[in-house]
Amino acid sequence: MKKDAWRFWLTGGVAAVLAAASQTQAASDPSRISRSSRYSAAETAKRLERLARKRGMAVFARLISPQRHHPAAPGPAPALLLVLGTDEAHTPVLQVEPDAALDLPLTVRIEEHDGNTSVVFSESIRISEYADLPSDVVERVAALPELVDAAVS
Repeated sequence: MKKDAWRFWLTGGVAAVLAAASQTQAASDPSRISRSSRYSAAETAKRLERLARKRGMAVFARLISPQRHHPAAPGPAPALLLVLGTDEAHTPVLQVEPDAALDLPLTVRIEEHDGNTSVVFSESIRISEYADLPSDVVERVAALPELVDAAVS
């Protein structure tokens, strides 16, 4: 049985996207999928952007995630959050319960660690559980794994 999301909207506001991005979950979260890329983080991002546009998806924003360690300490480079949209001016935001983190289901997180690049994104099957989401948004999120696979291979 499908359920309703507690809150869902399309936003054009960068402030809402930044608030949601600050809550982006880690790759270890079971609702996230991770793929390895044979390309650098920058090249992976370019490939994802190009393929997304080719498949009719807009690039809403490119955000650099803040470092999780002291800037002077050695460690991983900050992650790039590539926020795709339903059009150039909007991206979906989902909150499944009142106390749940905001989710940007059309966002991929690209990280590079020790020469290895990973791409992390929402599990598309999860969004299909909600009856009240527009079908075009569900279709775009469902297409995300195929898009990432094409970009990283």
